Amino acid sequence: MYSSEIIKKEMQFENNMIIDLSQSINSNIKLYPGSPNVYFLKWSKYSIDGYDSEAIFLSTHTGTHIDAPSHFIEGAAPIDNIDVNRFVMKNVHLLKIFKSSNQLITIEDIINSDIDIKENDSIVFSTGWEHNYNSDNYINANPGLSPEAAIYLSNKKINAVAIDSPSIDSAMESEFPVHKILLKNDIIIIENICNLAQIDKKKFKLIAIPLKLLGASGSPVRALAII
Repeated sequence: MYSSEIIKKEMQFENNMIIDLSQSINSNIKLYPGSPNVYFLKWSKYSIDGYDSEAIFLSTHTGTHIDAPSHFIEGAAPIDNIDVNRFVMKNVHLLKIFKSSNQLITIEDIINSDIDIKENDSIVFSTGWEHNYNSDNYINANPGLSPEAAIYLSNKKINAVAIDSPSIDSAMESEFPVHKILLKNDIIIIENICNLAQIDKKKFKLIAIPLKLLGASGSPVRALAII
């Protein structure tokens, strides 16, 4: 028999709206240059084996995914060493700062968004770039965060940064300074977020759970906004 506390929690959850912020992974997914193509291999069939299964081949940074600190910082934590509580984000700020090709999100953009960023909060940037997914320049002309803005957020000691583009660094950056700044400061990065136009709140909850891949520098995630 349920306790009154459990029933109350279930009722609160039922009143929330859940929005899937994840790209579908398939063999035609847009990939960062140099990434291996995605392959789904039929491994067993109902007609032969009595069950259906697949084998997959893909980068750990495919689709909507999390970058662990070890992605760019040698000796830093891999994905399986990150505290799982960090993937359940209760205080998430959505900043709708629309940018076009190769433009940078600046400190001024963040400050002008008029949000009170506290330690361990998470930031999601909606640049509108997700709507260019089917264009030829989605991968090679994306906007991103400026290094100065990355330092600003690092000084706030936030938990995570997410963005609706294939990289937190703009496509102009070949040395990935923003990745290095954030990951050095133990701020996890979520890239290729989508469906942010469906969120009309400035704050929400975000669940983005990676696979427990031993020693890996990242993992695809199923990112869910709870409104």
